[in-house]
Amino acid sequence: MNRFPSPSSSAEPPPEDDKSHRESWTTRLTRKLSPTALTALVALVSAGVALAFELWPALKPDPRDQFAAELNVVTVEREVTGPDFVREADPDPGHFNTNLREFQQNHANVTDPRGELAYVEATVHGFKRQTTTLRWTMYDAATDERITSPTLKNVSDSERTGAAPTDRSIQPIWLPPQYDMARHYFVRVELLAPDHTLLAVADSKPFRGLRPPP
Repeated sequence: MNRFPSPSSSAEPPPEDDKSHRESWTTRLTRKLSPTALTALVALVSAGVALAFELWPALKPDPRDQFAAELNVVTVEREVTGPDFVREADPDPGHFNTNLREFQQNHANVTDPRGELAYVEATVHGFKRQTTTLRWTMYDAATDERITSPTLKNVSDSERTGAAPTDRSIQPIWLPPQYDMARHYFVRVELLAPDHTLLAVADSKPFRGLRPPP
């Protein structure tokens, strides 16, 4: 009896080529689709991505190919109290007391709670996830001289972090009262980049000073 198997009986079958198993599903799908169907699929995916960016701009990557901004003082509302401004800036009732205390600390030298409320429209390009700063100053409309009254001391700037490659917002700014109804004033707003480069500037329309408190 032959105790040793013949070469033909002991030889193992050659291993199967597992290249097909290593291919991704996208590669296999591409092989099966015709050029026309593949073009249609690419167009469909591109349209879906574009729609997602339209519905959720925060998802859109920032190409960093434009760094600019536009400012516009939409309007200036008269005789707005500090508490009313705090509610306008942050409608959440749970934040009101904390925000009001901070407002009163920043304007401790203002005895009359009345003031003006400026609504500033800002459009910022190229600063997604970066913080820009909005600052303001008040001027005499007749002489263009900057106002340096005591009520304008400790004026705080407003900061905003961009949520999209093109970020648009309306920011309210409370202006301490100026008691001289014979004079007109305007507010100048400036937008600064994270490195404090001036991006944009805008002036409001002139408005009359307030009547002094009784």
